[in-house]
Amino acid sequence: MRELSVLGVLSVAGLGGLLAGGTPARAMSAGGITMPDSMEVQGQHLQLNGMGVRLFTFLHIRGYVAGLYVPAQSHDPAVLLAQAGAKVLRIEFVRTAGVGRVQDEYRRGHVLNCVPGCSKTEETGFGQLLDTVKPVQQGDTTTFIFLPDQVDVLFDDRKIAAIAGAEFSHHLLASFLGHQPPTTALRDGLLGSGAS
Repeated sequence: MRELSVLGVLSVAGLGGLLAGGTPARAMSAGGITMPDSMEVQGQHLQLNGMGVRLFTFLHIRGYVAGLYVPAQSHDPAVLLAQAGAKVLRIEFVRTAGVGRVQDEYRRGHVLNCVPGCSKTEETGFGQLLDTVKPVQQGDTTTFIFLPDQVDVLFDDRKIAAIAGAEFSHHLLASFLGHQPPTTALRDGLLGSGAS
């Protein structure tokens, strides 16, 4: 079994080092990216629920591949969002993008999911999220560790921010799993209920 350890941050010499060890019996792949089937976050065992590919334009250009780790697997977004404990969304970029392009992707999700409107706490958290954005190259990763009272943000397995607020933590994850995801195919992949 392949496992990734997260002790507050991803602390096992990066995901690349794990992948070099061979292909274990239970791992998942999507869009040419393979992720471990489990990880540990602050002593909590999380399972890979699903993986999805974010496609852009009618040409279906791959932008990134995301994997969702949860305490207990489910195809139901409401169940996943309500689960106690940590959850992790790991994004691996398969295409180069500048800061503005990445921020636009976050803004789009934020606007679509702030209906009828976001709270001051959510808006503050979102502003902090935009401040974390860096230009990305193929192979770069962004990881969100959703904790009960904050979201830890990692870039290439290094912690770069801790955004406080249970409300924002829930809102950010819901923007990937709820009624207005980046794409339905990405959401279905993360839910383990659709081909990606």
